[in-house]
Amino acid sequence: MEQMLKEELYDQKFLLSGTTILSASVKVDKKNTLTFRDSVKYLQMSLDQLPKAFNLETKSKGTFPYMFNHPDRHHTVLPHHPPAEYYEPNRMGIKKREEFLKWYDEVKDREFDFDKEILAYCQTDVDILTEAIVKFIEVCLFGIFFEIKYLLSDL
Repeated sequence: MEQMLKEELYDQKFLLSGTTILSASVKVDKKNTLTFRDSVKYLQMSLDQLPKAFNLETKSKGTFPYMFNHPDRHHTVLPHHPPAEYYEPNRMGIKKREEFLKWYDEVKDREFDFDKEILAYCQTDVDILTEAIVKFIEVCLFGIFFEIKYLLSDL
């Protein structure tokens, strides 16, 4: 999207609330418009809460050491997981911290391949959000995320 905005080749429309972009529409050709919407405005919960709220097939967001994510560490393969503090357990709630410490104790001595781990973590985020939006649309019986236009010409 950033590239499309830089090139200014596309008709763009933004819906803002203060400095927050609620939706962005970009006309990509004569017939098609690509619209981005802020899912948080509709789902109003964090990604790790969505699997339980919508009874999703993807049950867990997983855990990733955010503080280990630095360009100097990309493409790194360690013989063990990064130290626990890279996962910021002190910022977790009591229950989540207990679950994390149990999980970490089980995996800490396993190999950690940064590229594989971050890809899997991000893919899980996409899977959870996609499943949740589909369920949300099914439950609400309308497609706020999609605008379907029927062309009735040639009838």
